[in-house]
Amino acid sequence: MLSNNTHRTIIMIMIVAPLLLTACQKQHDAHQVEHPATITKIEGSDLSRVALTDKAIERLGIKTTSIQEADVSSVQTTATDLVAAQTASTATTMVVATGVTNSRKVIPYAALLYDPYGKTWVYTSPEPGVFVRQQINVDFIEGDQVFLTEGPSIDSLVVEVGVAELYGAEFEIGH
Repeated sequence: MLSNNTHRTIIMIMIVAPLLLTACQKQHDAHQVEHPATITKIEGSDLSRVALTDKAIERLGIKTTSIQEADVSSVQTTATDLVAAQTASTATTMVVATGVTNSRKVIPYAALLYDPYGKTWVYTSPEPGVFVRQQINVDFIEGDQVFLTEGPSIDSLVVEVGVAELYGAEFEIGH
């Protein structure tokens, strides 16, 4: 037979051991690292969704703005508007004014991204904390504004601060 002290010891071990094991498990969970970015391939394309934690957005200083619309008169000096006239003494450039007004999507220059192949992109934000790269066609750049012929719809959110960081996260540069 076992003595009362032995019984008490066994009972104490049976009570304390599970508590110690549970404490070890919780401590292990506390050391798991939350990944600041989750990259998910978009089916049927070469693109990915970049989902950032709130802390990652804060650390990267990500800022978004909405795409605006602006009327662009034909007086703009775009490639389609210019005509070079040669005279015997000098070469002059004239702007052809047709009186036509066109609407263009406008983004900040800081939102513009060139990939290694020269293609132009922006990062859209279809939902909070999620960013998707979308190809655009640039008509012309004036100051810090980029006028587009193709791109996301008016009022779509595009990233204007943190673009390079999102590109690095999407392609896991530096990981």
